[in-house]
Amino acid sequence: RAILLNHIVAGTNNLTAIGNSVSLTTMLNANATLTVTKVTPSVQVPTGILLSTSGAGTGMPGTTNAPILLPNLAVSNGVDHVVGKILIPN
Repeated sequence: RAILLNHIVAGTNNLTAIGNSVSLTTMLNANATLTVTKVTPSVQVPTGILLSTSGAGTGMPGTTNAPILLPNLAVSNGVDHVVGKILIPN
């Protein structure tokens, strides 16, 4: 359950419209954040957007530099983003 909740952020977040680095609180708990960082696009990071996890207090190792493979997919209940790694809460 913790891993699933760590993938959900309230609101509509267009990742291409944000600044170079921003932290978003996940539905896991008030301290669990996803940090979105923009980098130069490459083969490994085609969109130039990376996600990292922090602050959940689960004792798990967390995830760093997970590439967003497909951002900003409009769905009936918000916006989805295809991520290239599972976002493990730490």
